[in-house]
Amino acid sequence: MWNYIGSSKQFFVLSFLFVFGILTLTCQMVDSATFSYFPSIDGKSYNQLPRQSQPSTNLLKTVVLYDVKNNVISPPLVLTNNGSYDVDYNSEDVGVVDITLKSVYAPTGYFLSIDGVPIHAQKSVTNQPLQFYFSDDLFANGLTRMFQVDVLKKTRAGWTIMQSIKFHLTNKHKDSNQEPDPTGYVPPDTNTWSRYPDNLIVNPAKFKIGPAQEAGFNTADPCVLFDKKTNKWHAYFSSMIMSQDVQVIKHVESSDAINWTVKNDIALDHGPEGTWDSQMVETCSVVSVETKPGTFQYLMYYSGSNTDFGDDRDRYSIGLAVSDNPDTFTRIPLNQSPKNVSGLLFDAKTAFAKNTAVVDGLVTDPDVMYQDGMFKMWFYCAGVNNAGKYVDGGICYATSSDGINWDHKGSLMSLLNEHTVGVVAQQPTVIFNDISGLYEIWVVIDDPAYHSYGIPGLAVGGYYHATSKDGVNWTYSSKTNYDFLWNKNLISENTGLANGPDVVFHNGFYYLFYTSFTTQNILPNSYPYIWGLNFATKK
Repeated sequence: MWNYIGSSKQFFVLSFLFVFGILTLTCQMVDSATFSYFPSIDGKSYNQLPRQSQPSTNLLKTVVLYDVKNNVISPPLVLTNNGSYDVDYNSEDVGVVDITLKSVYAPTGYFLSIDGVPIHAQKSVTNQPLQFYFSDDLFANGLTRMFQVDVLKKTRAGWTIMQSIKFHLTNKHKDSNQEPDPTGYVPPDTNTWSRYPDNLIVNPAKFKIGPAQEAGFNTADPCVLFDKKTNKWHAYFSSMIMSQDVQVIKHVESSDAINWTVKNDIALDHGPEGTWDSQMVETCSVVSVETKPGTFQYLMYYSGSNTDFGDDRDRYSIGLAVSDNPDTFTRIPLNQSPKNVSGLLFDAKTAFAKNTAVVDGLVTDPDVMYQDGMFKMWFYCAGVNNAGKYVDGGICYATSSDGINWDHKGSLMSLLNEHTVGVVAQQPTVIFNDISGLYEIWVVIDDPAYHSYGIPGLAVGGYYHATSKDGVNWTYSSKTNYDFLWNKNLISENTGLANGPDVVFHNGFYYLFYTSFTTQNILPNSYPYIWGLNFATKK
């Protein structure tokens, strides 16, 4: 992609500088290539550092990238915020990122980060850039990597992040050779949803569940993440043990997002008799947080109830279970619960604390994101007054610094959809698109039309889409048209879509995991339909 053409004198000078630089480079690359961490600064983790929300001036002078290929140095490529750049690295190449601060800020502490993790730090001298070196190994886990550069300034209060710049590199060398990304699956290069041609990817009739090891019935309410620690996809879903009339959360894993292995253990079982979640645990959201280098904690947010499935008295609440692995989870103990109840985080009354008319109701379908040291949760909420009337609800929003104690913001008016009178958005899935800098949400708004999609009263026709700059104020892409539409002609979803989807934004592609009602591959003497798991992608 980059070729340096110049005089023999220029080439000699550059060659000398390269040979000299490579001597110092080897020492610095040990730090850069091995991703040395700075887990705390003045006693605070990197994500806990305060940020200046709107810098009054641009503190960065230049951020440029060039590569060294066969002792030839490319012309510099200027990098801008949220830009995306194609590069072409082979294993013998060296990439160099130069970051220069404006002279007035030369003494400021300076960090270079990859995926938000600081890996290099030093003082910057006027017009002397901080350099980060990398090779093709940077792309070992995928085609695209995101860089984040942060400018930090030391004040009396401590370190403050003054400015950030993000940019993306896509290794076209890997792309041109059709090397797979971490999923092992190369999505079609299309801006419209493309279903995987061999859905179902998880057929519940093909696995066993419960003490009697009976055939499965549903893979409802999917929650999916690509885990950096295990380098695998992990999917969690609600699944009924029909003989016991209880619902639990199952776990499957995959190296390619296509071929899934069902784990024998239940990821989270229903609670003991008499507890708040004794009958149903479902609609989970799993977040992986790196607490220190190489150490991850997994947090499963879920909804639970002690009433039968479909009972009009359903009063779902939201709870938390944790683990040091992605396989099995344990409820937080009562002394950690804000309600002093094992596993329980909050109920509807807590979620509507600012609306005194709400005395009961339900909260369910949590979708949680960990971003910049803050937990953010979107969930379905319905508040009931003393007369049993629903007086508030839709998609609620809350934030937390520790993942346990939540600051509730109430329902989001911007997600009401007046096109469907009397019905609010439900079952949210939210991603942050680090290329566009926007939050994106997919929701179900389908109640009045349930009778017209596949199985009456259950199936939905598709998913609506909205975007936001702050996760609070949303704009629908369309209030009348689905972003993803049921295709009744496909055997994998021939009797309707079921529940809301889960969307993962990974390596520049959207992965939409969704469940469907289908008659595909039903075992003899089984139910007339099952709920299977499928996926679709777009760029």
